[in-house]
Amino acid sequence: MTDAVKAWTVEPAEALRDALDHASTATRAIWFIFVLALVVGVGLRFERTARVLEDIGPIVDQINAVVVADPTASVVGIQSKLTGELNTETDGGYAALVRVLAYKYKQTPGLDKAALRDRFKTELKGALLRNWLMLSVIHLALLCIFPGSFSITVRAALAGIRKRAADPPTTFRETVVFHRNRTFLKEEGRLLFWRRLAVFMLFSMSITYLMAPAGLYASTIGELLTIYPVPGDITQPYWFAEFSRVQPFVLGLAGFLTYSLITFAHGVTTGELGNRLFLTLWNRGMTVVILSLVLTAMQLDSALLNALIFIAGVFPQTGLQAIAKAAQRGAEQAAALNPVGLAALPQIDSFGENSLRSLGIHNVADLAGADLTRLLELSSLQPSVLLKAVDRALLLDSFGELHQKLNAIPARNASSLVLYVEGRDAYMDRWGVLQQDPPRHLAPQLSDGQKKARLNEVNTALGAADVSTLVTRLQHTANLQFIVDNALCYPDA
Repeated sequence: MTDAVKAWTVEPAEALRDALDHASTATRAIWFIFVLALVVGVGLRFERTARVLEDIGPIVDQINAVVVADPTASVVGIQSKLTGELNTETDGGYAALVRVLAYKYKQTPGLDKAALRDRFKTELKGALLRNWLMLSVIHLALLCIFPGSFSITVRAALAGIRKRAADPPTTFRETVVFHRNRTFLKEEGRLLFWRRLAVFMLFSMSITYLMAPAGLYASTIGELLTIYPVPGDITQPYWFAEFSRVQPFVLGLAGFLTYSLITFAHGVTTGELGNRLFLTLWNRGMTVVILSLVLTAMQLDSALLNALIFIAGVFPQTGLQAIAKAAQRGAEQAAALNPVGLAALPQIDSFGENSLRSLGIHNVADLAGADLTRLLELSSLQPSVLLKAVDRALLLDSFGELHQKLNAIPARNASSLVLYVEGRDAYMDRWGVLQQDPPRHLAPQLSDGQKKARLNEVNTALGAADVSTLVTRLQHTANLQFIVDNALCYPDA
């Protein structure tokens, strides 16, 4: 067994003891930070509700004074006496509030106007508090998705380690998943307070303004208008009716929240909801806020602007392209601001690309030179898919655009090229030192003449004089040796 395979030797019993401690610490930390973010978000809404109650009290007193002076005053009459001549565009909300309160006041039975006024204030207080409680429950449910997803991932990792402690892994995938679970719990066992708190506060703010698109104060009053509607008024939720006039950055936050929910759902299925994801989300959230402000300053149609900002919340690259186009630069230059070098690898989808970028891998060269053992532990990609991606990246990094000419060999990745040229000698030198035979073979034994003929075939395909130096360098690359040795030991590698 070579060093590359020995690196995956496991100690299930020791891993289980460590995992229990780390899982407990990680779960307590994430829920503690969740409670802080929830208290801030719900507390801010409560403060605005209390302020609305204070501001509505004098309006009720004025309505009561008008009714006492003229018991036959109509709702329209009360409204006109209190509001006078108003600009409907800027003060229409206040006029609507007076009208709704006057109507509800007139509909409330009672003889003693002072008692009626106090009773009405108490009823308004109860209605606003019930509305605050309902919105707080919605806020709690949405925000709870994030720590809940994290807890599910922690429990799944712990269950995986328990399973392998009783039944040691036998396949490459089982071995990699075991190491991933162990590494995940070890890293998440740290508090990482500020990192997690910043992202949870961003989540809480996004949820708050999703439910209060006009702002907390105005939305609280707007919800009151739907609680006590005048017959004929629209009674759909205020946040839904007001979304057409929402501030653009709120749409960006809504897009960011949508992306975060999708990312967390994907993270639960792949087991990747670690601290690196929090850094990625924080960076994306700040990018979305800045892009939203920049796009708002641009002279665009309002409908197009709103759609663009929401899309930018999910895909910030779209916002960069729009800004570049407005500045009369090509979209290609905007893409250069955030290069996508991993697009050349068919094994990597958008989620895999984000996962690798969170690990500091932004292009093919980064992937080819990465520590593959560590990468397998930290990435959420399927182990066999990641091996193929690194194998392909090694070929692209070594041959550049010429790699397409190797399809005729065929050699679509580095290991297939080295095995084609060197045969079994590509790995038998390492196994021979250990005086062991590999569990299976990946290539035939080639004579010197056969090796030379195959090397000439590669040279002809590439149109090069001699690529033997590149092939030899690939053969002795640590990542390629890791790929080949694990392929010899595990059929699923």
